[in-house]
Parts: sequence; structure tokens; C-alpha cells
Amino acid sequence: MFRKIFIVLAIAFFVVAFTAPGVAFAGEKVKIKSHGVSYTTLINQLDVGDEEGHIILIYEQRSIFANEISGDKFPDRSVGFMNVNPNKPAEMYLTGYGVHTDKDGDKFTRSFKGKPIAQGQWKGVYTVTGGTGKYKGATGGGTWTSTMLAPNQSYVEVEGEHEMP
Repeated sequence: MFRKIFIVLAIAFFVVAFTAPGVAFAGEKVKIKSHGVSYTTLINQLDVGDEEGHIILIYEQRSIFANEISGDKFPDRSVGFMNVNPNKPAEMYLTGYGVHTDKDGDKFTRSFKGKPIAQGQWKGVYTVTGGTGKYKGATGGGTWTSTMLAPNQSYVEVEGEHEMP
């Protein structure tokens, strides 16, 4: 029972660390400040087997974000991996990748990682890994925080800086 409750809570912690790249000229650095809501749409659980409760979760999330600076609103998709061990909370972490596809079909990509900071809250960093089309060669990164709203749902805040190619 405790294990199922913990897993439901853990699912709500998953984060999508994405911010829309915004409109920028080549070489221009753009400040990002976004917030949004994420929903876990797929979850697979594997028991590690080394001790009771230690599991690995592989997940997919869908999100809607709003950029507070530009006013843009945009959807996002992330996939990730989470190490969950209620016996060793200091060893829990998540890592993953995200992709934003804009209205023209160009993709903006990033990697992210994070750790729990309190019950129902995670914090981490993201790194822009490039993209396709107008985002090919994009760089940058920043920080994110995620707060559980309900099972499978979280509120995410992101701040960073991106440089467009």
C-alpha cells in the first residue's frame, strides 16, 4: 500500500524543464521565464530488486507552458527516467529529454536532471541540446522547479537563457 501511494506521489513530481525559445536573431541571447502544467501520460515501473521499494520509472509527460516575457504559449513532450528509493531519499534523481515542436515543425531540444528538495517538490537544471530547422545549433540552459498539484500533475517554473543560431 505504502509503495503504491509513494509511486503515485512520485509520478506527480516528474518535471518537464522546457521554455519556448522565443523570437531571436542569430547569435542573440534570450532570457526565458516560463511556467506551466505537466501531466504524466505514460509510466513503466521496474523493480530494482536490491531492497524493498527501490524502483526505476520510465515516463512520458505532456505539458502546456506560457513564457512570461514573450507571452507565447506552447505544448511540450518529455521522456525520462527516475530512480526512486524511499529508503534512500538522498539517492533519488531524475533525468530525461524534452522536445518542443513549433507551429512550423521545427524542433527545439533539451536534456534535464533534478533531485527532490522537499515533499512534492523537485529542482534541477536543463541544457539546450539544439534542434532542427531554425533551432539547429541553439545553446543555453537554466533551472527549473516542479511542485506536485495532484497525482500525475505538476506545476513547473523555468528560468534560463538561450542563444539562437
